[in-house]
Amino acid sequence: MIEGYIVEYKRKSGMGRSDIIIRSAPYEGIAIIIETKVADYYEQLDAIFDEMAANDNDLLAPDTLKRITILGMRTDRYLSKVCNLQEIVSQMREAYQSQLSIQQNDLMKVFTIVTVLFLPLTLLTGWYGMNFIHMPELQWRFSYPVLIAISLVVVLGLVWYFKRKKWL
Repeated sequence: MIEGYIVEYKRKSGMGRSDIIIRSAPYEGIAIIIETKVADYYEQLDAIFDEMAANDNDLLAPDTLKRITILGMRTDRYLSKVCNLQEIVSQMREAYQSQLSIQQNDLMKVFTIVTVLFLPLTLLTGWYGMNFIHMPELQWRFSYPVLIAISLVVVLGLVWYFKRKKWL
């Protein structure tokens, strides 16, 4: 789901350098390094063009000063686009992590239900599997069917309880 969004946004953006950031989004370490380097690069360029546009010593001609001002505005625009892309990448990363957490919670819920269903059966099996001589119910004719009935009642009771709580 999110991977499809990343590919779709990459197609819409059409920005060469920022495609690297979007493509690297699942690999957090690489994405952070690229994001930081690109943002630092544009911040440095922006600072350089601002200093040159100030023209404190009147060394630059007016037409050169105009071009530098235009380059400074473009750099500032690119910096804001990079910052926006950083925000999008971090939001995608958070959404992906949330999606993984939800899936993991659902899986843990299933494992817990299976464990709770089989734990009483394991207890009964272990108890009657000891085959002690002094267990009177072992000599009884209906002990096996009663044990099966108790197991079924326990399992059905737990399933009913889980459905009532809307866990199933």
